[in-house]
Amino acid sequence: MSEITLQRKFGPNFAGLTHWGVGDAPYMLKHVLPFLSILILIQLALAQEPLGGVGIAFLPNDDGELVVKQIMPGSPADKAKLKTGGVLVAVDGKDVDDLSPEQVRSLIAGKPGTIVKLTIETKDEVSDVILQRAVLNPAGNLPRGNDVPANNQPANPQIPAPVNQPQPAGDFPAWMKPGARVSWYVGSASIPGMSQTAVQDDNGNWVDPQTGQRYANADNPSSAGAGILQADILETSRDFVAATVRNWLMIDANGALTSGPITGWVGDVKALGDCWINPAQLAAMPEQNQGGLLVRRRDYPLNGRNYKAIVIQNSAGGGFMRSTYDLETGLLLVASGRTVGAAQQQIQPNGQVLAGAGVTTITSTVLQDVRQLQLPFADDSAPRFVQKGWQAQYRGGQRTSIQGVEENLVPTFSLSIDLAVERMGSRAAAVKYSTSLQLLNAPPQQSQIVRCTGAATIGGMWLNPASLQRLQPNAVIDEDRVTKVRTLFQGVQNNVAAIAEQGQRDSAVYYYDMQSGLLVGVSAEQTN
Repeated sequence: MSEITLQRKFGPNFAGLTHWGVGDAPYMLKHVLPFLSILILIQLALAQEPLGGVGIAFLPNDDGELVVKQIMPGSPADKAKLKTGGVLVAVDGKDVDDLSPEQVRSLIAGKPGTIVKLTIETKDEVSDVILQRAVLNPAGNLPRGNDVPANNQPANPQIPAPVNQPQPAGDFPAWMKPGARVSWYVGSASIPGMSQTAVQDDNGNWVDPQTGQRYANADNPSSAGAGILQADILETSRDFVAATVRNWLMIDANGALTSGPITGWVGDVKALGDCWINPAQLAAMPEQNQGGLLVRRRDYPLNGRNYKAIVIQNSAGGGFMRSTYDLETGLLLVASGRTVGAAQQQIQPNGQVLAGAGVTTITSTVLQDVRQLQLPFADDSAPRFVQKGWQAQYRGGQRTSIQGVEENLVPTFSLSIDLAVERMGSRAAAVKYSTSLQLLNAPPQQSQIVRCTGAATIGGMWLNPASLQRLQPNAVIDEDRVTKVRTLFQGVQNNVAAIAEQGQRDSAVYYYDMQSGLLVGVSAEQTN
């Protein structure tokens, strides 16, 4: 779990009040709002045939048991007078102790009108509750208490239809505006050419005659990974296009995701990294096939649609990189590549050294979704006091909780993050993050990265207080249909607004000062 608070901020033009800003004063988060735990809401909705649910939200306790936390009014569970506080023991006689939340959810959901038996244990008794599944209507049946509505996003998102009219040269396509989110599936695998490779080892049995260094064979395993890459568009001007980019890592066979590194992309009207090329630029590319460069136009079927696309492939040294772009939107539809590393060496039993193939790395990227975030502040401008050279310092801690180990026995790392604005637009900024993580007197782990921030994303460095004041407490701001991450406005307490982000395996709460609009604290938790 990580917690950080804003320690001090300073920079140019900080004398007196500015546009929803304040003078140079410290901001400490003195009152942390209650942490909103992840709730498992029992309902599934498929595009072809809606599944029925029973209207129960379960909350895992410290022992991993699923406790009945909330009941949706008007749902089968509500009609059966089911109370909160009980522990789910079994579904249709199947013990749930060793099942994941997704597996439990799939057991409870089913065809509307069918029966499901839940075994609930309270401090007084163990009883069977017979419920008839029904299609739940999140818009008309809000959960009791502080829970949130069920997922009402389509289960099979489709890419928006292309713009009918071609975009004039230099203009941005209609989809590309602050608050737009693009999601890609990304996978990669590394396959070694040799099962073992020679590595430097002071105890090795082979000595390099030229250097005198010893070597021994070590295992050279293959590796693979997959996840979701999401880019949130923050600003689109001719000379400054900014996006914040988050990697969601797939951590089990069921496809569960956890938040990974966050970076920033900066481009201009011509392109944004490798993910987007202005349609006017694509239209001007001539077809060719020479010198390892292939450019071809073709129809490309994806996600139930047939795109007018352009394929760009570069080949060299036994590897290749092929990218396919939609000619209407400029978006990267798919990309695949293969690279071959330098030759590796292996020590043979006779003492000879055998040179073999290097590691082959294969990558794949596929467009999943394009949509507009449901953020009421996506079009807000940046505060005037945030300019190039503006800086902020955050201080906090990070610790790991281990089941069965007392918290006071687990050390806490000191966490510091220093921010400096390197480039500024009207809505977004490119910011250098300098992070230091240190345990006691050990050497700190330090890193630097450039990220982009703005109002048109979740967890940015600022939000307009006037936009926050228009939100209702416990309101669902947004729910992502790819990662299933839900964003809620928790409310305002002690002049600090809290926005919570709830994922499958992790959650975070972002705290904003209601006078300046600055991010003053973050509390984040990940479960492995």
